[in-house]
Amino acid sequence: MLQDKNGSEEKTVSEVDKTLAETERTVREIPESRPVPLGRRIWRDYAVVEELSALGGEADIFVVSRSDQRFVLKLYRKGMEPRETVLSKVKEISERFPEHVIQLLEYGFDEETGRWYELLEYAPFGNLRSFLQGKTLNDALLRELIGEINEGLKILHEHGIIHRDLKPTNILVRRDMPPDLVFGDFGISSVIDPEVSKKQTSVKGTPLYSAPESFTGVMGREVDYWSLGMILYEILAGANPFAGLDMRTIMYRLTTEDVPIPEVSEEYRPLLQGLLTRNPRKRWGYEEVRRWCQGERDIPVFYGEKEARYGTPYPFMGGSYSSLEELTLAFMESAESFEHAARHLVKEHIKTWCSQNNDLARAIWLDDVVAASRSPEEMVVRVVYTLHRSLPFALYGETITPQRLSEILGKKLTGGLTGGEEKIITLLDDGRLQRILTVYEELTGRKEEELEKYLEEYAKLVGKSQDTTKLLRFFYIIDSEKPFQGVDGSRCTTKEELAECLERNFEHYSKELQDPSASFYLFLEARGFGQEAEAFRAFFEGGLPPEGALNRIILALQSPYFVFQGQRFQNPEELLKCDGSAKSRLLEELQRPYSKLSLWIANSFPELQKSVERWRSLKRLDPQTLRYALGQGFESGGEVVRSVDEFRGLLRRQAKNIDLQEANYWLRYYMEASLNELIFSLLESSEVGEENVRALLSFALRNQEDSTWDASTTIRRYDMFMEKWVAKHPDSSLAERYRREKALREARVREIRAEIERDRDWEKQKVQRSYDAILEQRRDEARRSEDYRDKRARSIGWFIACSFLGLLALVAFAYERGSIADRAMLDMSFKLVPLGGIIGGVWGAFLVKGGFWGFVGGAILGGILGTVPPLLIVLLLMAVFALVGIAYRQKMKNIVREVSYLTAEESARLSESLQAIDGHFGEKARAEITRAVLEILAMDDGEFWASSRNK
Repeated sequence: MLQDKNGSEEKTVSEVDKTLAETERTVREIPESRPVPLGRRIWRDYAVVEELSALGGEADIFVVSRSDQRFVLKLYRKGMEPRETVLSKVKEISERFPEHVIQLLEYGFDEETGRWYELLEYAPFGNLRSFLQGKTLNDALLRELIGEINEGLKILHEHGIIHRDLKPTNILVRRDMPPDLVFGDFGISSVIDPEVSKKQTSVKGTPLYSAPESFTGVMGREVDYWSLGMILYEILAGANPFAGLDMRTIMYRLTTEDVPIPEVSEEYRPLLQGLLTRNPRKRWGYEEVRRWCQGERDIPVFYGEKEARYGTPYPFMGGSYSSLEELTLAFMESAESFEHAARHLVKEHIKTWCSQNNDLARAIWLDDVVAASRSPEEMVVRVVYTLHRSLPFALYGETITPQRLSEILGKKLTGGLTGGEEKIITLLDDGRLQRILTVYEELTGRKEEELEKYLEEYAKLVGKSQDTTKLLRFFYIIDSEKPFQGVDGSRCTTKEELAECLERNFEHYSKELQDPSASFYLFLEARGFGQEAEAFRAFFEGGLPPEGALNRIILALQSPYFVFQGQRFQNPEELLKCDGSAKSRLLEELQRPYSKLSLWIANSFPELQKSVERWRSLKRLDPQTLRYALGQGFESGGEVVRSVDEFRGLLRRQAKNIDLQEANYWLRYYMEASLNELIFSLLESSEVGEENVRALLSFALRNQEDSTWDASTTIRRYDMFMEKWVAKHPDSSLAERYRREKALREARVREIRAEIERDRDWEKQKVQRSYDAILEQRRDEARRSEDYRDKRARSIGWFIACSFLGLLALVAFAYERGSIADRAMLDMSFKLVPLGGIIGGVWGAFLVKGGFWGFVGGAILGGILGTVPPLLIVLLLMAVFALVGIAYRQKMKNIVREVSYLTAEESARLSESLQAIDGHFGEKARAEITRAVLEILAMDDGEFWASSRNK
């Protein structure tokens, strides 16, 4: 047993990962209710009244209350998970048939406790056992009780539920007279398979009330009627026939002989015999019990039926046996009988006996068994367990369980083994015991998982090697006084010694404990700390790095303290009292998320986890910030403040002496507060001296970015405060400075605005020029277009024709004035006109669309004018040709003009760009002005007055 250093015994390792580990209890009744520990007074919004008696292995049961109404809370142990199918079914049945089943009001998984729970109706008159204590039983009351239970079982069975753990303490009493009984505690119930009337499962329930077939693992609803029979036996006889016996004896008695019926009234004898019939197929059920309650007495009873017997008995070990079933039971009585059985089988004595009694089938079967068996032990096991599948696993007169094997192995070390025990050790060492167990499981249909695990562990740790170290390691399981021997040779018996050993040999155990079968775990399990061992294994299996897993184990062993360099610490504040070298080591520890210190804080002080993670992320790792990470506040001048309100008072008293930068760091990153906000709040709400005012204002203005508001708000609040200050203290130096500040601010604002306006106008012009370039490009493209060239060609054609007519008009005019005397000259000039028309037509034909008509028109016009030369017609035609040429010229301009304007979309974009420029430079102006003003306001006095004089 582990002890603490002062020698007091301590049954469990306290508080693994902040969860109190619960000690394993034996399967027994807790005799009385217990007061509830203070830490468990409240569950959700229910007040815990008391703890009730309960089976230790499955759940804790409490009486809780809310609004003056009582309920029963069943909290399953950690790791226990009830069948939700059963709970769902039971809840449904309890709602449909509340007269027979305790009301299951709610069930689920409670995140706070990490445990499954049931919230049930509270039965004020307790259970059947307590109800009957002190009462005088009469036939009417007993029949009423039997009828109530029988009807309740019918409802359960009809809806697919086998209770499997029926006993007086699981039958609850709602009402006193007449008694109103209901069933409770369905923790190990099974849902009946609708296709199969039986259900295979592991052995559970209370052995005192368990049916014989329950030990085979194959059972049906008949087990509940056996339990009813045992309850009646206890009521009528005043005691349970198996009281005081261990489980092995109970199993043996149930599977080999009938339960003796006590001396009771003849009225109740057939009822007990019917319910306590060992053959479940012939056992009484609902219909027989109902008929008995109604007074019928001719109901068949099959209690005590025996197997067919041979005419010639078989002598064996001083006894005489008339059936193979009886004979094979005798094989298991002792080591000597087991050995004799093997010899009798090999020499075929028993086979011959079966043949002589005309049981040739069994004789042949025995021959096959002998031929198929690899060892005498296997041969006996095959014969016995084919005929007696309900018997527990036994060899050489010993029931083979992990506990019994441990006892035998212990005798091997100390000496004194019997012959049978030596043979069992031989089977264990050479691995044959595992094979024989497999044969047993195949024959009986049972799984001995605990024994399988035990044998596998023995084979893995010891096996055939007989290595002393391996055997000693294995014997941590059975030797409760053997200390744990560390890799460094140390011997540990207390939690503290174990933790020190693990910490001294950290590297070794961070590797070794990754193995679930490590000797450390075996030692804990051997000392009764199975839950802790499983929790410690889970640390390594749960995804933690080895460093973190081992540190969690060490912390659990040292709980509730944090042990560092031989000192015990109970809270983080004590860590700050360490000296320089120790504090440096603490800083190194806290930087690693899986160090012992980090895990201690995470598990014991989860409210500090956020500040520790912030400390790591900020990477400012020094003794000063260690105080912040551990939630120990800000220190200035020997005074420590831990909240924003406390710091506010310190600020009012000692603003000039406080390291405001450090204070701001603490407030900003660890208290999620702003020093600037505190400063202005303090200045606006209380009287502060001028020296402190200037110190506070200077810091706030220089560290504006730490505020939760913008700079303009800071300036506005500064102006509001200073206006009030000037009004109260007009002659103070602070007031004079403020008046000078305003003048400097106005001058600087004008300069900034002028600069910003110049930049803004230049930027807008640049944008406008970019759009003008786009239009010019479009105009160039228009001039290069085919339409534009067509219009230009037509215009030129018309102007050429007009020019020829003009030449003709000049010649004619000259002739009339007498400037041209030669008639032949005149005629030739007129002949040039048709030539001009032809040239114009050719120009149009080759260069202008529709040029054919230009050619024809020019030729005809030239012919007409060649014969009729009046000057007036010539001048008129010149005018017409000139107008047509001008018209085409105008069309050319229109083509260019059409692309000389921005589209609506482009105009909108241009407008948005110009507005954006205005907005940008407006913001820039405000930002520049704000920055400049803050620079002026934040100047120290020397710099400010120098700047003021220069301006």
